[in-house]
Amino acid sequence: MTAELARQRALLAALWRAEPGAEAALAGLLRSGRVEPARGLQAYRANAGAVAERALASTFPVSRALVGEESFAGLARAYWRATPPTRGDLAWLGDGLAGFVESDPQLADVPYLADVARLECLLARAEAAADAPGSATARLASLGVLAEHDPRELFIALAPGAAVLRSAWPVASLWRAHRAGAAPTAFAEARARVAARAAETVFVCRPEWVAQVEIVDDASACFLESLVDGRDLAAAHASATAVAVDWAFDAWLARAIGARWLAGARRGPGPPGST
Repeated sequence: MTAELARQRALLAALWRAEPGAEAALAGLLRSGRVEPARGLQAYRANAGAVAERALASTFPVSRALVGEESFAGLARAYWRATPPTRGDLAWLGDGLAGFVESDPQLADVPYLADVARLECLLARAEAAADAPGSATARLASLGVLAEHDPRELFIALAPGAAVLRSAWPVASLWRAHRAGAAPTAFAEARARVAARAAETVFVCRPEWVAQVEIVDDASACFLESLVDGRDLAAAHASATAVAVDWAFDAWLARAIGARWLAGARRGPGPPGST
């Protein structure tokens, strides 16, 4: 092990794991006896904690609003200490925040917070997802194959970042109530749904530049989950009708086209337009 690698590992141990003797070990590896590791570590922790707080506040604005700025700041710093980043891009820092929230007994009085964080994380991933291939016109035209072939041979591609979230809480209502330009009644409606413990299943995707959230029924959720998993149209349809025998693909397709959920369709697996 090189001296520099040893110093880097000692720094990480002192920063995050707070192991007994970690700071003393770091001091022994520093070149100059004039350096004070404790003071440097304190400054580094404070700065890194502030950076983590800002990064998480950007990704989880609704979660922050639900608990308040001060409480969220403490949550962000505690999460950063417990879950050191594994990559340089801080946009991925919050991937484990929902699980961290769920395991914190101090947040038990906000039982919907973890699922709201999950929703915001899915939105962040959708915003960062690669664009769908081809032009919007070509993607729409590719849907013509749906009327021409056996559903067992057909595959539908969804817009970038497509994901389904099932929650025992009204996560979409809470998220919408905290969005800029929300209707004046949105907060009251969200509170009423929380009080009633109204479950909501949501579909997330990014049709164009901005990710969107849509509430879907259980059968549609099963259909969308099948498409996300890469299953053929017949299998996806069977998963939906197993939940609701009268579920209608035509009605779903009209909604999906109108909401721009689709990135195309093709005969055989693979992206639309591939051979």
